[in-house]
Amino acid sequence: MPKMVTLLNRMDVIIIGPGFGRDARNSGFEQTDNLDADALFLLSIKPSLIKNYSKAILTPNVVEFDRLAKALGIKNDLKNQELDHAVNSSLELSTKLGGVTVIRKGGQEVIAKNDQFLVNDVSGSLRRVGGQGDTLTGAIATYVNWAYNYQNKVWDSQEGKLTTDESVLLACFAACTTVRLASAKAYKQYSRSMQTSNVHEFLGQAYDELFEAETLIKL
Repeated sequence: MPKMVTLLNRMDVIIIGPGFGRDARNSGFEQTDNLDADALFLLSIKPSLIKNYSKAILTPNVVEFDRLAKALGIKNDLKNQELDHAVNSSLELSTKLGGVTVIRKGGQEVIAKNDQFLVNDVSGSLRRVGGQGDTLTGAIATYVNWAYNYQNKVWDSQEGKLTTDESVLLACFAACTTVRLASAKAYKQYSRSMQTSNVHEFLGQAYDELFEAETLIKL
């Protein structure tokens, strides 16, 4: 970990989780940005590791969310599929962790930060493949870095000023939408033989359709 810390100042976003493992010694990742997979398991044991680090983004699936909720005394019912329940518990988790961003994955992605939230119900693939979550975290890292560039006025032209929370929420929504659209395209071509690498084939096309086209598609 000391060797890793010396590199942090040279990085824009850190993703912790894929391939992280559940070794108890892997606990020194305070002040990192995008937490996924086994890192979420560690947080369910010791949520204080990330509390009050508002730049953190958690990407739990339904089961991982339930572990985190129980660790923080949040009422959560795995059998309750109502959107209101998912939104309220996601907002509570974000608040109890000190304003971190929570992306609760599922049929509808709930993206919550402090008292604001977005719901993504854009159609994706009918097949869920291993590694797809890693693709999502990579997209989130890229888009959120752009959001902070916006806040830091890296680009000269800015029409209207979004708050930090608003820009991060929109960046996460954009990342989720890009991956969902790419996954839908991959499934259309490869059907049940689709792999994560096939999703990657369509990420550029999905991005162009969403954000580069003269007339943006209606979501």
